[in-house]
Amino acid sequence: MNTSLDNLTHKMQRAALGKIVDVALSRAEQDREKTMCQLVDAAKQFYGSGFSDETYENAKKVLTDPDSKWTKLINCVLDQTDPHVARTTALNLGYEAFFRGTKMIRENRVKYQCNIPWLILFDPTSACNMHCVGCWAGEYGHKNNLSFEDMDKIVTQGKELGVYLYMLTGGEPLVRKNVAQLVAGLKATPGIRRVTLTTNAVLLAEQLPALLDAGLDSVNISLDTLRPEVFRQITARDDFAAVQTGLQAALESGLPVKLNCVPQAGVNEGELEQLAALAKDNALQVRFIEMMPIGYGAAMPCISGPELRARFANRWPELHPVEGTTFGNGPAVYYTVPGWKGSIGFIAAVHGKFCASCNRVRLTSQGFLRPCLASETGCDLRALLRGGADDARLRTAIRETIWSKPREHHFEDRCMPATRSMYRIGG
Repeated sequence: MNTSLDNLTHKMQRAALGKIVDVALSRAEQDREKTMCQLVDAAKQFYGSGFSDETYENAKKVLTDPDSKWTKLINCVLDQTDPHVARTTALNLGYEAFFRGTKMIRENRVKYQCNIPWLILFDPTSACNMHCVGCWAGEYGHKNNLSFEDMDKIVTQGKELGVYLYMLTGGEPLVRKNVAQLVAGLKATPGIRRVTLTTNAVLLAEQLPALLDAGLDSVNISLDTLRPEVFRQITARDDFAAVQTGLQAALESGLPVKLNCVPQAGVNEGELEQLAALAKDNALQVRFIEMMPIGYGAAMPCISGPELRARFANRWPELHPVEGTTFGNGPAVYYTVPGWKGSIGFIAAVHGKFCASCNRVRLTSQGFLRPCLASETGCDLRALLRGGADDARLRTAIRETIWSKPREHHFEDRCMPATRSMYRIGG
């Protein structure tokens, strides 16, 4: 394929769809149902026979149903976000991800006979400014981090396979110098549709303006407690106020925000309902993630997703699933309560295996690509780069690693050494 021609076509298509989105947003308040139908018709012009006529008609039915998850999401974006953010979200999710990205992934799945993931969890650094129980990434430094140049080479070859979403994790990504520059570079790479960030939010407020300017699409904030004394117990730090400031700044920015909480027996189990209730008055998703029996976490008592879901149903009898099994790009299953602005998500890696639908792999800060956190397998991409591997060899290594992604994890076998920290496996 002529790359220059493809890039030009991409820019022209995005500009054309941008004009359609502008018109749609200007009319949305007058007649949202009509607007949604017009957007589906526009999508059909761009994607054409990639979907059947029946699919497009079903899309119209879903988007004009006031109780559907997608209608609720769109209404939330329109009602709660800045118009510029709404426009950018429509283009990134609608055009870049669903149309261009999905099309490329489908083509490459057939070409390579491999389930190409949407998302790479991408660690800019293994270092962290906290010492959270069950992780202890904070004891590791910066010296083994990939260079930006190496990151660019890996991202470029991943993009060629069709991977179009990147989530910066860690460690704590914001302790890496010039992380906004990394975000800007990812966003400027043709084929990269969306870049998001998972952070403890200690440094988020001060770095958020630069991240927004760089084009960051959304943010996930790790928050296990609303009590300063429990925060200190979990993190060994007195930065609760900074985290609250970062969370508020993210909400006020208009960025889509998710909160990640790990329920811990005897630690934060008494305030999980309070954390969940943040979704009542805020347009965010509060997600509860089972502690995986990996590293130090193997010795920590787990509160299961089903157990917690039952607790919440007792607290809020009207709690009901958001239509469909998933809401977003990941493994979470979402629930909400009538009248709430946001939703509650459950990620039950242990008690609700989602391996068959897992759409992500992880690149550690040392350049090791892991198809699954529960496996020791993977490929040392940095070693290949240091050995002079060309683009084709690097791309093949990424593809073969993805192809080796296991059908399911085996946490119950306790196959990961209990002394191995989450950092060591890219967690």
